[in-house]
Amino acid sequence: MNRIDLSGRTAIVAGGAQGTALAVAQAISASGGNVMLAMRSQEAANAAAATLGGNAVGVAARAVDQAAAQRCVEAAVDRFGGVDILVNAFGNNHAHGRVVDQDYLRFTKTFGVNLWAPILWTSVVTRVWMSEHGGVVINTLDGTGPAGDRGLYGASNAALIQLTAELAVELSPTVRVNAVAVGIAGFEHAGSATTLTRTGEADEVGDVVASLASDAESWVPGQTLVFACGCGRSRPHAVGSSRCGPVDVRNTDGNTPHSSSSR
Repeated sequence: MNRIDLSGRTAIVAGGAQGTALAVAQAISASGGNVMLAMRSQEAANAAAATLGGNAVGVAARAVDQAAAQRCVEAAVDRFGGVDILVNAFGNNHAHGRVVDQDYLRFTKTFGVNLWAPILWTSVVTRVWMSEHGGVVINTLDGTGPAGDRGLYGASNAALIQLTAELAVELSPTVRVNAVAVGIAGFEHAGSATTLTRTGEADEVGDVVASLASDAESWVPGQTLVFACGCGRSRPHAVGSSRCGPVDVRNTDGNTPHSSSSR
């Protein structure tokens, strides 16, 4: 039995048509919420929305296109009457190799999608709806520790954690902002790194995000919840803003490998 109630609420899930983003959209839909899926391809958006049923619609929107973000938010307001939840599920993970070997183009592409896009979409949804009516913003990222040969990606994740804390302060108390670090979900070879001896599944991540968007977690602002990482291999560390309430520490392992982005 699903105990998360998002009946009558509308969510925009922006950034992907599969993996974590789709699982989040499915969990919100299963909890009674309306869903607008925003992704690069209209065809992919339509296909993903079709898996959710009649309370979902897909729209084409590139991550850093401000006009597209504006159209998407306005379309959600027109169709569903408002936007109660924004899930920023963006991810660019193509800058492989050592950080010192990267170039400016790969830097701007990585940080543009992983950091600027959440700022852009949060800004638009705040101006159009949430500043007056309230709402919840949830950022998703992959892991919290060093990212090996994807150092720029790891750095953008760290910046997104700080951004989440900053936005939580700036937009409180009207808009509640948090993040979920997916960690090693989906890595079959990494099961031995977790205390549960298995990896997290996408639908489990979706349930966590849906719960965080609901009234059940209304007293959780400015935090990054670390999901599906092992806690026995290194000292746990807290991630989040100490200015916004108690920091949540959930199975954190800075040495856990990172999944490739499906956001």
